[in-house]
Amino acid sequence: PGVVLVAGVTLWIAGPNHQPEQAALNFASPFSPYYVHSDIHHLSWLDNNNLLIGCDGGIHIGTYDGATFTFGIRNNGYNVTQFYSIGIDGDGKVIGGTQDNGTQYVKFEGQNPQAAVRVIGGDGFTCDLSTLLPGGAIGSVYNGDFQRSLNINTSGFSGFVSDISTGDFGGFYTLGALYENDYDWKATGVSYTYTNPDTRDALLPGEIVTVASEVLTGQEFKHALKDTLGPEKSVSFFDKTNVMYAVDQGSAIYLTREVWNFQTVPEFWKIADNQSGINQMAFSHDGDHLFLAKLGGVARISGLRDAWDEATADVEGSEYALTVSNIIGGGLNSVSDVAVDRSDADHVVAVRYGYNAGVHVFESFNATEPGASFTSIQGDLPDIPVYAVEIDYSDPNIIYLGTEEGIYVTEDGGETWINQVVNGVERTPVFDLRIQNTYSGRINNTGVVYAGTHGRGFFKMENRLVEFDSLSIGIKEVDLTLNTNLKVFPNPVVDNATVAFDLNKNERASLSVMNLSGQIVKTINAGNLSVTNENLVEFNVAELPVGTYLVHLNNGSDQRTARFIKTN
Repeated sequence: PGVVLVAGVTLWIAGPNHQPEQAALNFASPFSPYYVHSDIHHLSWLDNNNLLIGCDGGIHIGTYDGATFTFGIRNNGYNVTQFYSIGIDGDGKVIGGTQDNGTQYVKFEGQNPQAAVRVIGGDGFTCDLSTLLPGGAIGSVYNGDFQRSLNINTSGFSGFVSDISTGDFGGFYTLGALYENDYDWKATGVSYTYTNPDTRDALLPGEIVTVASEVLTGQEFKHALKDTLGPEKSVSFFDKTNVMYAVDQGSAIYLTREVWNFQTVPEFWKIADNQSGINQMAFSHDGDHLFLAKLGGVARISGLRDAWDEATADVEGSEYALTVSNIIGGGLNSVSDVAVDRSDADHVVAVRYGYNAGVHVFESFNATEPGASFTSIQGDLPDIPVYAVEIDYSDPNIIYLGTEEGIYVTEDGGETWINQVVNGVERTPVFDLRIQNTYSGRINNTGVVYAGTHGRGFFKMENRLVEFDSLSIGIKEVDLTLNTNLKVFPNPVVDNATVAFDLNKNERASLSVMNLSGQIVKTINAGNLSVTNENLVEFNVAELPVGTYLVHLNNGSDQRTARFIKTN
């Protein structure tokens, strides 16, 4: 009766017969018998000696011996983690930034595959896992503290935005956005020079030479020779890997192309000034546009594929190549998130938070044009806050929302919305959504939807996973090895697409579209092709049924194949 417990940031004990003192340590090791997580919300006695503690770290039990407390964590199976943001890799591993529980990483291994490892402490916000650099990871803590890891499984995290020293600082929510593309035919930012080490023999056209990548630390970049390379002769070529990382610094947006180069402190350029109140950012699939979800509407930074150095990318550069546009009006304010259709950068969906706000979901089909505008697709969605949005990988009429009351999905472009109250998601706030919209041989979870809830942990939905047939079935007499020097975009394709490639030799080349049985279903008119510049050939597949197809390049002994998906 003479003892009082006071719950606040940590736990205190006092009373007529007890001097006031801190009863728990909130920054000790979680394995310490005196540790209780910060920010205590509730206390209940189970009996005269055992205390139940509810806090930002879940549930603790305290045992009192009449003089001191000892504590233990009781969170096994208690799935209530509050996520602000999530990131995914190509194998389905998940990382998430949490309220007061750091950045958590789930790799689905071991005896308890859903267990998480805390890789960064404090409050966790923006985070990402790379699909290009195995183990590459980005995490963050409040107030603009961005951290990266060369391999999240074997190495720690360290800060990487020290190059920004202009006085711009991010807000409490640390916000960044990652873009990765293993082949961008316009990439001219990194070039290599390779010298034939042989003193007697030449390297023939088509042979592969390898150099150490300056974009992805620890990886190799391979280049197919276009011409004969004589003994001790050199050849130069561009790295077509395009990686960007954009960060919000409170009043400006900065960008680096060196986030996965751990041999240097990444150089950042101020790509847009006078940008504040940013809630989220999203790149277009081609990497040319960065859309900003703002308190005042939506902003667009365009021309990124032509900005590869300080002169072209920085607002104070001598050849600044970017344009910044604000899209406002029609109730488009308090925007919490934007999603860009992977097949069409003009198709963008923006969402709003807040109660009694009326329209929470807006859609644009001209988002990259000077007169871009948004219209409502609220449909029958309740008037509730919407925090996150994604457009389906294969069908742009399917849109996913993360709301105050769980996940809503439309399959008809926004006329009707269905609450996905299934498998434990319930009506829990969903702060972030991710779709694995990368498709290549290294990606195992294409089309899977991931949700980061603010109170029920992670969820994923695989029933919309795009299935791809084996390329080996029914295909004979033609080597259909997928080649990174032949690309189709956009991918998936609705009607018109472009195939991009270099030619290794000055011989007649043909292009054809094949189905997965090896049958040629369309011949592409290649026109006049170049052996010195990138070739871009447009073709139309509107008449083809929905499915997976191959584009095949035949240039004599040089035969290459790229894969694409035809959708409605």
